[in-house]
Amino acid sequence: MPIPIVLDERLFSDTVIRVIQLKPSVFLACDIRYLNGLNVYEKLSYESRRVLLESLLQECHHPDLTALLTYSEMPDDASVRGYEQYDNEPGTMGVFLPVKE
Repeated sequence: MPIPIVLDERLFSDTVIRVIQLKPSVFLACDIRYLNGLNVYEKLSYESRRVLLESLLQECHHPDLTALLTYSEMPDDASVRGYEQYDNEPGTMGVFLPVKE
């Protein structure tokens, strides 16, 4: 599905961000795998990737067409099935923990 998005040219080449769709044009940006062709997933811990993603979105993203939100910007009425928990090692898989109902 094509997603119309406005990003600064600094995020133009081969950047892959993992998102969760909250609304048709609103997405929660959860993680960044590649930044300009570099595999940051294998080099940085989850916490470092999250800080990097938040700073990149703050610096380069314009939510005119599609909004990419960080966890701190997520609306109170947004519903997600759960969250992933990571250890502090680069390149490790997260463990999905469902939201308690």
